Amino acid sequence: MKSKRRSKTQYERSFLGHLVFWGMLISISSAIFIINTSMSINEDFTNGVVISFFIYPLLGAIVAWKNSEPEKDGIFSKFKSLFTRGLWFSVLSAILFFTGLIFSENGINISTYLFFGGAFLSLWMSIGSNMITNYSYKRGFGDALAMSMGQLIIVFLILIVVSSILQKFNKR
Repeated sequence: MKSKRRSKTQYERSFLGHLVFWGMLISISSAIFIINTSMSINEDFTNGVVISFFIYPLLGAIVAWKNSEPEKDGIFSKFKSLFTRGLWFSVLSAILFFTGLIFSENGINISTYLFFGGAFLSLWMSIGSNMITNYSYKRGFGDALAMSMGQLIIVFLILIVVSSILQKFNKR
């Protein structure tokens, strides 16, 4: 009998990727616990959970920068390598999510579920796309999740810079 050999794919995992993944998991669980219980929970703990939702995407931007795969040496090549398929799926996810929020203000109907479902699906597609690398290994789930959030923060910062530059030109 021959035993089947399983192909072992190596996953690259970083400390920040693990920190973002487990931190988000704990923060989401804590937020659900805080919302669904009538216990008097310390206000500092509640504020910490809310602040953590802003800190983890910033850590994700560091993971995205670290895991970018530039073609050449230099900062512009590294910056250009952040614009991957995973980034565009993340942007699509954010657009669908906020459109679903706008539709939910008028009452929850089938279009709200479609937008939220599309946002969830495109977020998973972003994570899956960020797991793929140009090398023989794959990124771990935590790194891919952190990269998806970090890429959104980077695009948001780019939009802020471009809009402030355009605003300066409009004043003239």
